[in-house]
Amino acid sequence: MKASNALIRRRLAACVTVALFSAMPTMSSASVELDDASRASDSSSTPPLAVNDRIVVSDGPLQVRSTPSTEGDLVGAKATRSTGTIVDGPTEAEGHVWWNVNFATGADGWVIADHLKKSRRVRTTSGSGIPSPESIAGKPIVNGPISAKSGQIIENVHVVSSNGDCIVIQHDVRDVTIRNSEIGPCTLRDKKSARGVFAADRSTNITIDHNVFHDVSTGAFFYKSLHPIRFDHNYIYDIHGPFPQGNMIQFHSVVSGTEGSRILCNISDQQGSRRLEVGDHVSMFLSLGLPSDRTEIAYNRLRGGSNKSGSAIQAADGGGGNVWVHDNTVVNVGGAGIALSSGQNVTIENNRIYSDGVATLSGAGLHVRNDYPGKTVCDGNVVTHNRISAMNSAWHSKPVREPVYVLPGSCTNTAVSENAEGSDSMSPAIFDEEYPQCR
Repeated sequence: MKASNALIRRRLAACVTVALFSAMPTMSSASVELDDASRASDSSSTPPLAVNDRIVVSDGPLQVRSTPSTEGDLVGAKATRSTGTIVDGPTEAEGHVWWNVNFATGADGWVIADHLKKSRRVRTTSGSGIPSPESIAGKPIVNGPISAKSGQIIENVHVVSSNGDCIVIQHDVRDVTIRNSEIGPCTLRDKKSARGVFAADRSTNITIDHNVFHDVSTGAFFYKSLHPIRFDHNYIYDIHGPFPQGNMIQFHSVVSGTEGSRILCNISDQQGSRRLEVGDHVSMFLSLGLPSDRTEIAYNRLRGGSNKSGSAIQAADGGGGNVWVHDNTVVNVGGAGIALSSGQNVTIENNRIYSDGVATLSGAGLHVRNDYPGKTVCDGNVVTHNRISAMNSAWHSKPVREPVYVLPGSCTNTAVSENAEGSDSMSPAIFDEEYPQCR
């Protein structure tokens, strides 16, 4: 028997928190994110630097030199908010402390420490740890679709839908937060799967954190939305697809906005799912990050799927770019581990990719090729310092070790170097290793 409209309204009122922001939107202190430049300006809380630290340039342009000396060859300059990783140092010379930095883009080398601050932007929201299906269970059920309003917080509920996407963020809606909730199953009237969250054109400043998604066609789909989008500390299983859905998250034609988007500390585990119609776990399709604050995809653990044309992370598909993909763990996904199929100003670094060619129809560990020749540009990218043990069983009659596939000349000015290929120390167990940044 269907619940009355009055009862549905009471359930929604009891379960969904609505926070209307003032004309100058603010967020509670528990969920405010400071960008790296803001953090860097507070010298009293600046931690000391060390090798392997991630850094941000606090005061650019910062000269990059071949040796730790003002007499060293000038190899480049970095703008304020440029990011990188310290690989050597410190060295004292000429009254300065120097660090050798591997920057996310462009030239690497020695820089003066006075202009560096430790990057502490990892969590974008309150709370800690990634929820599990067991820890999230027991929330009060709300029947969707829920049509989110500007300034709304949806939290501590279990959203289900038999009539379309579970949560819909309409065009021009802004400042929406979805957190600490279970989302799914989400189905259409014909029982086919629908999306967990759908965000329409010009929606912006969307935060989705500490949720569990399951039994959805795609976890979160953003169509012509505006940056920033924050998707972090979510757990996703039983993605149903089918193509062109089948993603943990997809950006489709997301090309502008006010600050960079972040996809951090998520788990997408499709191994053993009832329906393995997973395309790309993370898909950047026709989407462009901001040149000065690129879309960051980091500290995610991605496993499973059987679509041999898919990947764990598609960094730039059909064009786009301005994406930084780093420190992700990929295990036995369908298709390529991480793919660069077009785009500009994309960096793929410090990721771990494993496939045995048996558990799934896996492809090359890294796929670097302009899949749209004559239609899109693939130029000015960096693929470096990734660890790969990959068997290609998707495109060969028998599994063949293929850590990296590069089509020569397909992507211009694109450096593919210093990737540790065929790392025998890797195994499927790396999926269970938690990133300390996500605790």
